[in-house]
Amino acid sequence: MLITQEITLFQELRRHTYLSLKAVELLIEAYEGNADRRNHLYRKIEKLEKEGDRLSNEITRLILDGAIIVSLQNYLITLMDILDNILDTIHFLGGETYRREYFEKIRTKEVRAIEKKILNYLKHSMKSIEELIKLLDKVISGEWEDIIDITTRIEEIEEEGDDMKHLLIDEIYSKWEQVREPYFSYLVHFIYMIDELEDLCEDASNIILITLQHIRT
Repeated sequence: MLITQEITLFQELRRHTYLSLKAVELLIEAYEGNADRRNHLYRKIEKLEKEGDRLSNEITRLILDGAIIVSLQNYLITLMDILDNILDTIHFLGGETYRREYFEKIRTKEVRAIEKKILNYLKHSMKSIEELIKLLDKVISGEWEDIIDITTRIEEIEEEGDDMKHLLIDEIYSKWEQVREPYFSYLVHFIYMIDELEDLCEDASNIILITLQHIRT
């Protein structure tokens, strides 16, 4: 079980992860919206990312101020870095969603159909963050018997996402005549960044599991 200082730390890590959940919800809304709406929502994502940076610095100080034993510090610093990268990736995708307005004139019917599938991929990635929050809740509450099931579910979501990624990339390449440059490269990169988001969630769950195993020994 966790001691008081460790519980406090994981509560702060959950707060940071919750910022990512709110950010990805805004990202999905922005992807569905018009140009003005995308701009407004991107500014909200920016604020969440800045709040995340501030919280990340506070958590890092909490880890290093002596309240956490040295043998756990490296794991927890790594976890904090991964959680920070999750929010940074959502922030990046928010900026790319905002910039989509530059391609309005070349967004053909075929392209819009692909965009709907990318939206579904984004919604799929949100499941990883939701499961990560569930995992942190279990860690904090001490209900560790469900932790393996949640980490397995996060891994399954990442594997499902890989399948979605490959299908989308194949479709874009098969329709290269309808998907003109530079939008072709934009879409491919956007898809790979969603893949990165799901990979990071899996990495975070693995580090949490390793940390807990270390605490038990």
